[in-house]
Amino acid sequence: MKPRTALLAACMGLMLWVASALSAYSATQHVVLLFGERPYLPALAALQADLIQTLSSNSEDRIEIYNEAMDLSRFGSNNYQPLLRDFLQMKYADKKIDVAIAILSPALEFLLNYGSVIFPETPIVFCGIDKTELGNRSLPAQVHGILLKREFAPTVEIALRLHPRTERAIVVAGTSDFDTKLLELAKIDFGFFQERLDFQYLTTLPLQNLLTQLSQTLVFYTTVFRDGAGETLVPREIVQRVSAAANAPTYGFFEQYIGQGIIGGKVNSLSAHGVEAGKLASEVLAARQRQGLRLMKCQRTSFFLTGGSCSDGELASQSCPQVAKFGSASRTHGSNISRKF
Repeated sequence: MKPRTALLAACMGLMLWVASALSAYSATQHVVLLFGERPYLPALAALQADLIQTLSSNSEDRIEIYNEAMDLSRFGSNNYQPLLRDFLQMKYADKKIDVAIAILSPALEFLLNYGSVIFPETPIVFCGIDKTELGNRSLPAQVHGILLKREFAPTVEIALRLHPRTERAIVVAGTSDFDTKLLELAKIDFGFFQERLDFQYLTTLPLQNLLTQLSQTLVFYTTVFRDGAGETLVPREIVQRVSAAANAPTYGFFEQYIGQGIIGGKVNSLSAHGVEAGKLASEVLAARQRQGLRLMKCQRTSFFLTGGSCSDGELASQSCPQVAKFGSASRTHGSNISRKF
């Protein structure tokens, strides 16, 4: 082969390789994460990190992420959501979104109402939502989700096993829409114990007043995104103050409260839901799940006591570690676990 011909062939080969590489690199998938709350809140930040990591590692294409926060505990006027719809519609008018991921039920509700306007023909994946929050609503075929099951009764059972003479319990919750809907679910489970426990609900007080009411009884803490005075708060920070103010054990229901003052509970892992949502979104992006409704369950929960974590079987066999202290509060209560409150 003549040198000139060989050079030409090499150049042609190089051009084809560059074109192929550019084509592969240009295969970018565009994903919107819509949060019902602030994405930097600890639980949502962990969910987001695991979701993105899973999504990226399961895709052969480049993934470009767009974060949008509804921030409903701070912004919830009647006109807010229509204005948000119009803003997002204009923002993404020239951007083809391949999948929109709704995190928490308000985000899914928003996309069910306005998704066809903001992201036409875009499939939706959701996570962090209990099946009961869907009610009897019929979901479109392009909606797929990871369901969780919020359970409150097992935590009450743990508390009564460790404090068998307890007769009264305080439930601390907030006033945001998420706070109140979560409390409604909790009350269903608490109803199973109404003959055993007298539940007192502290939900409408300003935080400073609420903290003075935590005395001589067990405390069950759900979430406080907003207090009775309308002050916007961070639930994980408030559980620290609640457990410090209470002179009795505080129990919680979420993984992010571990190490923040709760003594135990059966906790949900939103981080695990991020992983499963990332896997499901990867399938949608690969066009394996474009048609047909798909709902999956991710029941990643574990029993936690200050001394460690336990499976359901370990708790039933009494091999769970005994409660020793109040987590970050560092108060010893090992000798008081049968105390009457």
